[in-house]
Amino acid sequence: DTLQIECVNNLIVGGVEVGERVAVTYNNSGNGLHAMTCINMTALEHLWAQPGADGHKQCIEFNDNGRASTYDMSIEYNAWSLEDGKLLLYSPKKIASEQGAAVDTFEIMELNEDRLVLMHGNLETEFIREN
Repeated sequence: DTLQIECVNNLIVGGVEVGERVAVTYNNSGNGLHAMTCINMTALEHLWAQPGADGHKQCIEFNDNGRASTYDMSIEYNAWSLEDGKLLLYSPKKIASEQGAAVDTFEIMELNEDRLVLMHGNLETEFIREN
């Protein structure tokens, strides 16, 4: 079978190759389905690193089962998902806390085989692929 996707905004984040998993956000106009964003989940699912404020490396890892791991970061994330073309990162619920788990929303500005750039509010964060 062949699936043909027309991406209206030409926004295919991470490129697309045969066999890769892609999250597609689309709208249903009178002329059929049109992709608004296409995010390559296979390209995202890696270990990404950046220098921390103290000069030590800090990392975030996205696994294919929706789990996330952070290493030496000031904030902890344990899960991720894609929704409406945005990356959602979930912090675990604190034990004995009344407050639920926190969710941070990021726009994926760039995703390729070597680099991941995320935007959260006005803060842009760049990661380099480790594996």
